[in-house]
Amino acid sequence: MGTCQSCPEVYSRISKVTKFEDINKHYSISSYVISRSKNSIIRQAIDSNGKKYAVKTIDKRKISSIEMLKNEIEISTSLSHENIIKYYNVYENNSKIHIVMDYIDGGDLFDFITNSKQRKCREKQSIDIFYQIASVLYYLHNKAKVIHKDIKPENFLIKILKNKKPQIKLIDFGLACRKSKEITLRCGTEGYFPPEYYTKSQFGEKVDIWAAGLTLLNLLTGAHPFSKIEGKTPLKEQILNKKISFDVISNPELKDLCMKMLERDPEKRISAEGALKALDKIKQKVEHSTTAFSENSLDYDMDEIG
Repeated sequence: MGTCQSCPEVYSRISKVTKFEDINKHYSISSYVISRSKNSIIRQAIDSNGKKYAVKTIDKRKISSIEMLKNEIEISTSLSHENIIKYYNVYENNSKIHIVMDYIDGGDLFDFITNSKQRKCREKQSIDIFYQIASVLYYLHNKAKVIHKDIKPENFLIKILKNKKPQIKLIDFGLACRKSKEITLRCGTEGYFPPEYYTKSQFGEKVDIWAAGLTLLNLLTGAHPFSKIEGKTPLKEQILNKKISFDVISNPELKDLCMKMLERDPEKRISAEGALKALDKIKQKVEHSTTAFSENSLDYDMDEIG
């Protein structure tokens, strides 16, 4: 966000969901900085019971859009899903906003995918992770009636659970909107723009499905099909016309789902509900196959011992 040169409204309460009081009365904020940007800083904090949180502090005087910040806060505080970052409390004073949210220390999905040891996620792990993403999209589109508009690996934080499995948390609702509102402005991350951004004047929830399809392809292959490199075909032309290869995906059901999510016609593109149902079947099939393999292996080992 750019710098706001003249924003007298920052000195008034920006939302009914914020508390105009001192955050330090409720949380002890550490000097340890988790991350920092031009307009905000995220630090570790604990409450009176010793529970750990992350606190994002935003300087209202430095942001270009108070309305966008208000939108993010009001939508985020209204959501409740295990795979969405939770906003517990939002405090503000004349110049600062303090957002108390889940503390996640496992990095993001982009780092997870591009890590040299995880260059290409195993199929079952990819299914487990993407099932969570599909579950989030189903909740947003069908329950909360929200379109995120900036789905990408960088916006999924990872928490490693006690069973060593990764749990994802969707973040950054700054561009999100309610489904009742028509989208007419292209926004998000250009590499994840859907084709309809260039061919239509209004857009809907399927923009999230396209971006999630690219995320699934990234998970399965370790690569993004479009590249913004000097000398290459412009991103717009790639998004509209480049043939996307699915040949590296060995699982035929996963390949079919990926193709349906990356259907260039939004009217024909699969819905979040359809994607979740497809993944549920794929997940059950893979888990059954894994269980059968394990049981056969155990029988074989016992025979060898006998």
